[in-house]
Amino acid sequence: MGLIALRHYYPGNNCIVGCGTAITIDSLDKGGHHLGGLISPGVQLMKQSLFQGTENLSFIEQKYPVGLSNATESAIFSGILYAATGLIEKSIKNLCMCDTLILTGGDAELLATYLDLKSIVEPDFVLKGLSLYCSGENVV
Repeated sequence: MGLIALRHYYPGNNCIVGCGTAITIDSLDKGGHHLGGLISPGVQLMKQSLFQGTENLSFIEQKYPVGLSNATESAIFSGILYAATGLIEKSIKNLCMCDTLILTGGDAELLATYLDLKSIVEPDFVLKGLSLYCSGENVV
């Protein structure tokens, strides 16, 4: 649904990054052809995996300043943000010929803050694609 919205609202060589349970990166060319994508655990899933797979760690929702840290909780926060934004930046730079980068999903605003890329945050972009699909507009 996100790709439908991407093609409709931002025609051209563009990418959409879903920032939810998973981080999904998909690219369309100017003809609307899907060039492929990537899938990785999202911010919350990365945190949960550390919490569940490591003893004596508490699952935290708090945000911390990003950078090197002397405290476990803030080091996890920074490490996860660097992992997520590094994935996005390297993928866009090396794999996608992207004129416009759209971030969507629950962590879109958070990740946009730390990306070294110009992006547009569209938190409910998938719903826009669903609306287009349900309206019967020519979406493919």
